[in-house]
Amino acid sequence: MDGLGSATLGLLHPTSEAKELEAVGDRYFDELLSRSFFQAPVLDWQGVVWRCKMHDLVHDLAASVAGDEQAVVKDEKQLKDTERARHISWSEEVLLGKEFPKEQLLEVARRVQSFTFHYRGE
Repeated sequence: MDGLGSATLGLLHPTSEAKELEAVGDRYFDELLSRSFFQAPVLDWQGVVWRCKMHDLVHDLAASVAGDEQAVVKDEKQLKDTERARHISWSEEVLLGKEFPKEQLLEVARRVQSFTFHYRGE
């Protein structure tokens, strides 16, 4: 699988170049947004969706299907339970008011396909 295919986990299938890959992703996203899979979109100054929420039922279904391949880390102790996880999210609680566990994060980053940080930053 090429770099673009691996970056999209094989879910998007453009016929040619990277710009088209983005267009395909935009079409998929717009379709899901129009069907309320995603809600409360926040647009940037160009009218592009900058942030949105996933519908609760869609989130619960995705988490159920993913099983232990995904994990939300709410404290550093939970990292030990993420050996099988391929997709990890760090919650805001882990990041605020604590020294960031860089060594643990690097170890996790080497073995997962994706990780995200949830930070609301007011």
